Amino acid sequence: MRFGSVRSGVALAGAVGEGDDLVVAARGGQGREDGGVGRGTLDQDAAKAFFTEKLGLEVRADVPFGEAMRWLTVGAENQPEVQLTLMVPGPPMMDAESAEQLKALLAKGVLVGCTFTVEDCHAAYKELSARGVAFVREPQPMPWGISAALRDDSGTVHEILQPHAPGGNA
Repeated sequence: MRFGSVRSGVALAGAVGEGDDLVVAARGGQGREDGGVGRGTLDQDAAKAFFTEKLGLEVRADVPFGEAMRWLTVGAENQPEVQLTLMVPGPPMMDAESAEQLKALLAKGVLVGCTFTVEDCHAAYKELSARGVAFVREPQPMPWGISAALRDDSGTVHEILQPHAPGGNA
C-alpha cells in the first residue's frame, strides 16, 4: 500500500484489492493535530469489522478507556501517524443529551464520512461490493472525479473517489 496525496486534512491508506491502494481523506468528523479523526459509531464491534474486514484497515488500539469507554482506532499498516478513532457518542466526551442526539443522526444516516481515494473507482466498487459493502450510489462522473458512495455499519455515507488528474478530467 502507498500513501497518496492528502486531501481535506487527514488521510489513511488501506487495501481494497490486489495492487489497488485506498487512501482515506477525512471530511467531517473531528480532526486532530495528531493525525487522528474521530468518527461516531453505534456499535464499535460492527465498526471494527467493517473498517478492517471490508475496507482493509488494521486495528491500532482496542482497549478500555475509563469506566464507560473503549478506545478503538484503525489505520493503514504503512501509515502509523494517521488513525481513525471509532467511538460511541457518550460521556465523558459529551453529555448524555448530546450523545443521544448524535446517535439519532448516526442512525438516520445523515452524517458525512470519509473520502476513500482510489486509482480505479469502478474496480474498487466491484471489489467492495463483493465484500458486502452497501453502496448508495454507483460510480459516476462528478466535477471532482469518478465517485461512488457507500454506507458503513452505522449509516454514515463515505465516498470512493477516483480524482481527476491534475489539470484534467478522470
